[in-house]
Amino acid sequence: MQLVLKEMAKLGHLPHVTLTDLYPAPAGSSLDYWPEPVCASNVPPELRGVRTLFTCFHHFNPPVARAVLGNAFAQRQPICIFEATSRTTLAIAASFAIPFLVLFLTPRVRPLSASQIALTYLIPIMPLLALWDGFVSQLRTYSIAELQALTRDCSAPDYVWKCGLIKLRVRECPSALVICSVSRVKDDFEAEPSAHPFAWFSFLINLNNRALAGHVR
Repeated sequence: MQLVLKEMAKLGHLPHVTLTDLYPAPAGSSLDYWPEPVCASNVPPELRGVRTLFTCFHHFNPPVARAVLGNAFAQRQPICIFEATSRTTLAIAASFAIPFLVLFLTPRVRPLSASQIALTYLIPIMPLLALWDGFVSQLRTYSIAELQALTRDCSAPDYVWKCGLIKLRVRECPSALVICSVSRVKDDFEAEPSAHPFAWFSFLINLNNRALAGHVR
């Protein structure tokens, strides 16, 4: 998140970020951290503004995923979900490169312990665990059609859903994006952010400002 905020500052944005977790551990964080446990499917109403979930939505099974979206819908709060995985042949095949990345990147990890070195190079448990995690994550990622199905019961004239792929400058990110707003800012969807990866965060900040100003209910 610190990297995101640094890049956002270069774009002229200084957003206020509040981190939440079901098992909060705020010690050592320089960002605002909500001290109480927060379940994504039952967010306290006092937590207003754009909700974001990054590379984690595939961990929710369909009933829980539907509850997460339904809670944002019921409270009329925007929610944006980003994934970096996808259930495609290319993405699944790419998972098998993960062990080699672990072998290559481990020496650059800081702090680096002797046990990490042993479990990476002597007994390659870490590369195999990373392979399994990446492989299963690809298989569990929702498709665009599945995301649309999850939002089907959360429909109202004052609430708009959009699902799609993010196009980056290098390639089209093979992941699904679900983003919602309300009809008052529906025009924002007509012109999608540019190919700059952090342009979406500019979009989120504008959406968040509208939400906190009462333009989104």
